[in-house]
Amino acid sequence: MKFYFIFFISFSSSYTLLSQKLVWQTEVHHDDIQLKLPISTVLAKLEVDLPTDGKVMVRFDGYCQSSPGDRIIVAASNVEKWQTNDGNLGLYAYKLESNNQSFAHQRVYDVTAGLQTFYAIGHNFVDTDGTGIASIHGTLIVEYYPNSSDVFVLNGHGILKYPIILNENAQVISSQKVNIPSKGKVLVHVATSVYSLSNNELEIALSDTGIWPINDFTSVVNIVNSYATRYVNITKIFEVESGEQEFFMLAKKNAGDMTNTNNAFYANMTVQFFPEGQETNFLKTDELVSKKINSDSQIFNLGKVNIDASNAGKVIIQASGKCNIESQQTALFEIAATNLTEISNPDLKVQKLHDNHSDEYFSVTKIFEVEKGYNEFNFYGRLDQSAEALNDGVVNGLFTLKYIADPLISSIDGQDNQVNQKFAVYPNPVADHLYIKANGSIQECHKVMLKDVSGKVVRQFDRWVEFIDLSQLPDGIYMLSMHQGKTVESHKIIKTQTSF
Repeated sequence: MKFYFIFFISFSSSYTLLSQKLVWQTEVHHDDIQLKLPISTVLAKLEVDLPTDGKVMVRFDGYCQSSPGDRIIVAASNVEKWQTNDGNLGLYAYKLESNNQSFAHQRVYDVTAGLQTFYAIGHNFVDTDGTGIASIHGTLIVEYYPNSSDVFVLNGHGILKYPIILNENAQVISSQKVNIPSKGKVLVHVATSVYSLSNNELEIALSDTGIWPINDFTSVVNIVNSYATRYVNITKIFEVESGEQEFFMLAKKNAGDMTNTNNAFYANMTVQFFPEGQETNFLKTDELVSKKINSDSQIFNLGKVNIDASNAGKVIIQASGKCNIESQQTALFEIAATNLTEISNPDLKVQKLHDNHSDEYFSVTKIFEVEKGYNEFNFYGRLDQSAEALNDGVVNGLFTLKYIADPLISSIDGQDNQVNQKFAVYPNPVADHLYIKANGSIQECHKVMLKDVSGKVVRQFDRWVEFIDLSQLPDGIYMLSMHQGKTVESHKIIKTQTSF
């Protein structure tokens, strides 16, 4: 009996606000891993239990150290391998002494309720003239958006644009339409591998009009070897009203051959909406505008974001953009929830890969647990003091905070009045008959559904029912959901041979 009591306590909670987002993370740390193999290497994986159908954004970012002659492929994926075209990024180092580069790869997937697994992938498959050995450090993150929510919006797609003639006139590389439910902010992110001919200079921008933005943050890409890959990321925030909106990835060529078609973009574009006035899920930002770093001072505070959290939860903190530093110099970055006086354990290392590069691009993401009340986060940077720098490094980009309140939890018997729970289910654990008690009107209940951990529907009723016979189901964990209009209330159910 003691065993079952402990089992009951472990699972006697229910997510009553399935319209909220959820987030998971795992760190990725590999030193000197051999990636020149016939198949991809799984660097990390995340198994998540999704309460309902919806969408997820899977993001893998950090930094990679590799040998010249290798193109290291990194990817966020829903399978144990990378996909062609939009399903990967290629990272290429030019010389042995400058081979630390940042990366960010993210994809959006439609998902069903139940257990799902997502992966961080590494491989050395295309250019293999180096050793094949790489060191990769970063974070794999999964953000979940429920279909039941009419508040939050997530869209994304892969981009393959080749061949294309680029000149001084801006062209639309791709766009994403979204239906915005209310006034708020939209976070648009593009991560891409860019290919072109030697001595070409390309420039990328984000827009909500399809017109090239003036005096705005853009990404400049210098191609130094004929048809060599360059990684680029660009993020921008737009203020929006309700209605259909379209966001554009634009590109043009500032220098080089204006008639050749050998220009290519292998990219992913994601669009996230954050409604105005939300206390449980919102976005805050700090712009990184010409922030300086050098080796004279130990540390520089490049950005700061803070929140007065309405509830305990999680924050996704991301710094992304570009930095211009000298050759032989390494920029070190760290995100922290405390005031730092030195960077002893950097989250990110970035080097200038080639003398002719104007900028190198960076992205780093961390998740922090927060308590109700005031919380502050800082983005620190400095130049490695091992090599003398004649000039300051310059950092431009965005420092963003995405706050996700913990789902409000109530007990199975409905005695916790901290949330407005409309249904109570009992007994739980259950051996045969599971009873459902309505704490109010049941007129709006149009569906009762029970799913197993794989997301398979094992019982479904298109009307209100007072009990469900589970006697013929295998023991295990199930998710019971009651649908009322656009509201879904869900309870985790334990099926055992012994009931209470």
